[in-house]
Amino acid sequence: MKQEEQNITAENDTMQAKNDYTIALNKTMLYISICSLFGVICAVLSILTTRSIASPNGGIVYAFFVSILIVALTVKYFKMFGIITAFISSILFCFALNTSLIDSIINVSINTLQALLIFVAYRLIKKHKFDKQKNKLYNNIFAIIQFIIGLIFTCVEFTQSDTILSLRIIAIVEIIIFIIFSFIQKTVNYSFFLFLLCFLPSFISGFLNGCLQLSENWTGKFKTMETWTLSNFILLGSFGFVFIEQIRPEYIEKTLSFGEVNIKFTTLIYFAAVFLWNAIFFIIYYVGWLGKNLLPYVLPWLVGNMFLLANLYFNSHVEVTGDKQTNAFKWYEDRAVVAEKNTQFLISIITFLLPISSSLFDRNLSVGIITIFCINITCACLSIGLIWIPNKEIKAMSLIKTLKTVFHLLTVSFLLLSATMIIVPNYS
Repeated sequence: MKQEEQNITAENDTMQAKNDYTIALNKTMLYISICSLFGVICAVLSILTTRSIASPNGGIVYAFFVSILIVALTVKYFKMFGIITAFISSILFCFALNTSLIDSIINVSINTLQALLIFVAYRLIKKHKFDKQKNKLYNNIFAIIQFIIGLIFTCVEFTQSDTILSLRIIAIVEIIIFIIFSFIQKTVNYSFFLFLLCFLPSFISGFLNGCLQLSENWTGKFKTMETWTLSNFILLGSFGFVFIEQIRPEYIEKTLSFGEVNIKFTTLIYFAAVFLWNAIFFIIYYVGWLGKNLLPYVLPWLVGNMFLLANLYFNSHVEVTGDKQTNAFKWYEDRAVVAEKNTQFLISIITFLLPISSSLFDRNLSVGIITIFCINITCACLSIGLIWIPNKEIKAMSLIKTLKTVFHLLTVSFLLLSATMIIVPNYS
């Protein structure tokens, strides 16, 4: 079986080298780069979605930190390297919010510690290898219930001003449901997941964070502890079970391989595009172009990341195999034409967006909106401007297809962002 997998890998590498420019990269640097990228994604997601409430002393308590799910996922798939995600995310988050040096050190240290504790929890789960003979129907029902709880928790966080009571109630419900399904399934897997992966990292990091809040009295410290602990506990128990434990759970037992790997240059382009998209979001938030009402911007940010990450993932595989291999140039060219035609249609929308918006809302548009609009039209022009490649230059055609696709995806994403930046200030 292992020899067969090696033969398939060798065959794919041969096709990849024939159709695409490739670069040999050290896997250690690759893991660091991927986890760093997810750190930037986490930082932007935290900025856009983190729910904060006032503490008794007028400070801020962060009550909804959904990025913990991404940190847990990177730790699951990339083991110790996933801690880098939490470290970079915390640094950028503190920098964006202009927190004091001591508060930044505390926040970065505790979030990094929490990621380390999650890594240890995964190691213990892998080491003990508890009974895996579970009824799949009950397991799927349990996952659906957890997803519903996660949605309820999210709605509560963004509709209530004080969520401590709701946090307590949902946390108790979570514990009861986990215990019930542990008895139904006659396995300790659920309870072990709840205690070791959801509760301990959340409680230890929440306790330390509360104790280190030097500007707070003990009432404020306790509120910080409770909010941090229960919020992360619920997120890891609800959405966490669905996305971490339920989806491809076999990855928890896999180890990382090291050495060198050939990466397609086109895959690196998608990687750079994802980084660029999130970096621009971070910058426009930092300079104040997004305003105070941030939640509507989650949609364009999410759409852009979904498009780019999906293409990044699928582009990392061999795209042309079998019968299509004999006409690979035509295959890449057809997809480049599709991206170009779709972008041509979008240009007509972009052209009228700015003047119509200005007359519709009867006001001068901000520098931020105009800048994003210019970036938008630039991406559209770049997608169409790349036209001619000599026949049989398969690698060049693959590269052009990727560039046209990337600029097309950025055109769609920036168009949605531009529209959101125009609409939100008028209705917020």
